[in-house]
Amino acid sequence: MISCENLVLKYGDRTLLKLPEFQFEEKGFYVLLGRNGSGKSSFLRLLAGMESPYAGQLFLQNKAYSTWSRIDFAQELALLQSKQQSTAFMRGEEYVSLGRHPYLAWHGLLSKKDRFRVKTVMQELEIEQLAEAKVGHCSDGEKQLLGLARVLVQDTPILLLDEISAHLDFINKKQSFRRLNALAQDKLIILVSHELALAEAFADYILVLENQGLLALSPQGASQKLEEIFEQTSPYHAKT
Repeated sequence: MISCENLVLKYGDRTLLKLPEFQFEEKGFYVLLGRNGSGKSSFLRLLAGMESPYAGQLFLQNKAYSTWSRIDFAQELALLQSKQQSTAFMRGEEYVSLGRHPYLAWHGLLSKKDRFRVKTVMQELEIEQLAEAKVGHCSDGEKQLLGLARVLVQDTPILLLDEISAHLDFINKKQSFRRLNALAQDKLIILVSHELALAEAFADYILVLENQGLLALSPQGASQKLEEIFEQTSPYHAKT
């Protein structure tokens, strides 16, 4: 569970978000929407502990972020960014195995259990054929699936995902949303996305970053509500 108090997120001199109080449920599939530049990715990095808030506090399992050790935090929360830092010369299996790092002993070697987990997740995502492929030779869509496999093998109760379907074809996009919906029966998943139709079909909750606030919408009828909101707040909207 992630919660916050009196949270303020800034980018330079620009205030992106003011959130007096908010709490994500322990389980569920949240899709975070918003216009370009609204601060979605910055907010996700903030939730991942990669950035510090301008003001306020974040809590993981009711404990302040500052009190967690890096290893314990990594066993609770995994982040997949839209721009992944991968080693082009790594094999697909090696790259996915990076997700097991929080569980490795001092020698840093994968156990038989670790290797089995990596193989199982790659089979579930139907990318086992990429096990021996160089990451640098994979397509953008294949890299995104490898990245998803990497955070899944981290086996955390919380997944933070940024635009993981941007380079996927429609079938893989739909499969990814369906898979996340199923995983959210036992996990908290927060996904930054522009896929409104898929969010309406598969999300448990839709959140919108707009006017420095966080608006919660029901997935049913979200597209119409969003159109009304963005039309009213658009800088190009002619007010009469």
